[in-house]
Amino acid sequence: MVKKTYKNQKDLEFLFNGEGNLEFSKIIIESCLSLLNKKFKSKTVMRLEVLDSNVIYDIMVDKEDLIETLELNFDILVENEEYELCSKVQEAIKYLSK
Repeated sequence: MVKKTYKNQKDLEFLFNGEGNLEFSKIIIESCLSLLNKKFKSKTVMRLEVLDSNVIYDIMVDKEDLIETLELNFDILVENEEYELCSKVQEAIKYLSK
């Protein structure tokens, strides 16, 4: 599980815009790829802590939503020309669709 700590909510919002969005998607995708052959129902892949508000966000992946999670993050990889990872995602989707 990846853990990230932010001073405030504004710093956290970086993850959902521009370069931060790519970083977020890559973490999610790499976590999904590492879970391909594992038995699990739901797995926490990232924990985001915001210090000033003392809030913790757990980002989870459900086994039944693995394909959808990969597909949703795939476009961000394409936009950022992360073609090697795109190829791995396509292979994973094909594998999971069997």
